[in-house]
Amino acid sequence: MDAVTRSGDLGVRIHATATRAIIHDPEIGFAGIFAEAKRSLGG
Repeated sequence: MDAVTRSGDLGVRIHATATRAIIHDPEIGFAGIFAEAKRSLGG
C-alpha cells in the first residue's frame, strides 16, 4: 500500500470515527478521535 492510499484510508477512518463520536459522545474530543483512529489501524 502506498503512502497516498494509506493517508486516504486514515482520513476516511478518522472521519468515520469522528462522525460516530459526535453522534454518540460529543465530549470525546479530538484526542479521543485520534486515539480511536490509531486503535482501528492496529497502532
